[in-house]
Amino acid sequence: MTREAMKYGAVNLSQGFPDFAAPEDIKRVAMQAIADDVNQYAITWGAKDFSRRDRQKDQVVFGF
Repeated sequence: MTREAMKYGAVNLSQGFPDFAAPEDIKRVAMQAIADDVNQYAITWGAKDFSRRDRQKDQVVFGF
């Protein structure tokens, strides 16, 4: 995937090594989740709220 990302100038998410800093609000929320012991993987089909918002975005962006 790294080669493909480089070939097409894409953001390489395959290895988890972004070449930019994470936004401060994401760092803050992640640290709070760790402190609150939110440490379980989402169920196989994803977190319900995230999946719902993702579907809503798809409806707006892609029309389905």
